Amino acid sequence: MCLILALLWLLSSVGHGLCQPPIHPPRGAEYVKTVAFPLLRCRQRVHLRVLDDKRATLSLAGIIEHAETLAFRVQAEQRIEFELSDVLTGIMGRYGARMVDARYDAVDDVAVVRVRIGLLRMVVPIRMPRNDQIA
Repeated sequence: MCLILALLWLLSSVGHGLCQPPIHPPRGAEYVKTVAFPLLRCRQRVHLRVLDDKRATLSLAGIIEHAETLAFRVQAEQRIEFELSDVLTGIMGRYGARMVDARYDAVDDVAVVRVRIGLLRMVVPIRMPRNDQIA
């Protein structure tokens, strides 16, 4: 009986470590990255500013010029669920691109967005360091 109770206690304590609530990016944090596409001879700047635990602004400059506020939710394993506006989805579609997924790396304080670029037939991960970490 003691062995069963010990195993139940051990399993419950391990379970607590696995069920930690998601860590949100800090309010007011800004994540920026400029991505170069040498084959296309162009650049795209991505700027994400966290407004609160549910909203952020996304600004794009370069090939695509656009800014919008979007809602997001941090899910398990720091995956970020978001929905882009129809306008931005349409603009990206004209360039054969779409955002595949996003996540927040709380350890390195980095936002990561994966973008599929149809013309290049590849998925490009864009790791955006926090703005104050940029040297």
